[in-house]
Amino acid sequence: MQGTKWLTVAATAGLLLTGACATNDGKRVTSVPLAAQKTIDQYAEGGTIHEMEMEKEHGIMLYEAEVKKADGSKIKIVVNAEGKLYKLDRKECKHD
Repeated sequence: MQGTKWLTVAATAGLLLTGACATNDGKRVTSVPLAAQKTIDQYAEGGTIHEMEMEKEHGIMLYEAEVKKADGSKIKIVVNAEGKLYKLDRKECKHD
């Protein structure tokens, strides 16, 4: 299985400290549970995480990853801490 580039997320979160790695209440995403990482890796199709957010909805902490693939297409993956998939959106890159 191809792993998503989690080091990129850690470096981005640590170096840039931007809103792209923030929760809906302004807290930075500093770690993602292993089960959530594994599910994101499973659906990332070898892409690179460009944004990572976490938010609490109805008492459940959700982790949202925006993945960009080499062909320019994007995948939005939302999972909980236990790795349960809540949402998967794919947006294909349209070439003219």
